[in-house]
Amino acid sequence: MARKRHLKNAPIKEALIDLRVSGVQELSSLQRCSQQLTTPYDKRLKLHRQEFGFSMNAGNVVSHQAAPSVFGYRVDSDDGTQVVQFRLDGFTFSRLSPYQTWESMRDEARRLWKLYESCASPAMVTRIAVRYINVMQLPLAGRELKEVLTMPPMLPEALPHSIASFLTRIVFADPLVEASVILTQALESPASGQKTSLTIDVDAFKDCERGPADDSIWADLESLRALKNEVFFESITEETARHFE
Repeated sequence: MARKRHLKNAPIKEALIDLRVSGVQELSSLQRCSQQLTTPYDKRLKLHRQEFGFSMNAGNVVSHQAAPSVFGYRVDSDDGTQVVQFRLDGFTFSRLSPYQTWESMRDEARRLWKLYESCASPAMVTRIAVRYINVMQLPLAGRELKEVLTMPPMLPEALPHSIASFLTRIVFADPLVEASVILTQALESPASGQKTSLTIDVDAFKDCERGPADDSIWADLESLRALKNEVFFESITEETARHFE
């Protein structure tokens, strides 16, 4: 594991705070949310979803596809570094590279959440999450994965140990904070002359039932952020961490 500390050049491609809700019915309320945002949030898009279904007809499987429907709005900042989603099922605030600080991200998310709360009037917050997607460009030629990750994928001893790419996904619970984590690690084969791309995606989340104005939501987000940090630094070696100081 690596020692926990602030990494000046942290490899964060996207960081997000996500709040799932119940009780939002009116799409027009979400449109009002998006329209009330001012500079730098000037790029507005509708969010669409499409539903598929299947049925049996004379022993044959028949597929059904509904027309795409709008279920929310996305608004991007002019420079593309900040994105907010106002949806029927919840609210998401994303900070893209270059990442700044947790505090600035949290404060902006809370400001925008208050707008969502006032316009959409959600009944309850049912799930909260903090997710960080880290993408590392590392020179791995001639190195073993155990020099980079604390628990890399393993091949049977009799097989060649040169792994070109991999994808792992582990879901586990932390009873101390009553939360769960989805840890995804992926290695992509580099294009000619480029460094290998290693992704560590940490999604820490907690199911709950809170009023939308409950301050404990934000206290729990702090705990989820601490859990996310612990998982990240436990997953990489000290040598890897030094690349991003």
